[in-house]
Amino acid sequence: MSTIKYFKSINVEQIMVSPVTCAHQHSSMKEIMDQLMIYRYQGLPVIDESDRVIGMISMKDLMMAVCQGKEPSGTVAKEIMTNNIITAEIGSTVYSLIKVMVENEITRVPICKEGQLLGIVCQSDIVKNAIEPGIRFV
Repeated sequence: MSTIKYFKSINVEQIMVSPVTCAHQHSSMKEIMDQLMIYRYQGLPVIDESDRVIGMISMKDLMMAVCQGKEPSGTVAKEIMTNNIITAEIGSTVYSLIKVMVENEITRVPICKEGQLLGIVCQSDIVKNAIEPGIRFV
């Protein structure tokens, strides 16, 4: 089976990472920086009190905030996160997700069911599955 056919035949929930490390909308920049360093991530979904995804926060967002003079201990995620993000619903094919990621130049997409965060797919998750379909790297 070709890689394209393979990715058209599987859904995002088959390769997503779950549970998801995320930032709360009221998490400080300092807390988020710590999370990113500990887990070696480049970004995190931002959730509200109902676990709904309301944005993403990346290393780039944090660097921009520092350059703007924002204090890491006194600035919260909601103030500097990227709004209007792209999410994918459970049941979406990996192929359709790849197309969206390429077209929008994004590296990670939260996977949701009716707005509730269930998982995340990053470029590395897709590449790992392209190398050896069916084998999950942890």
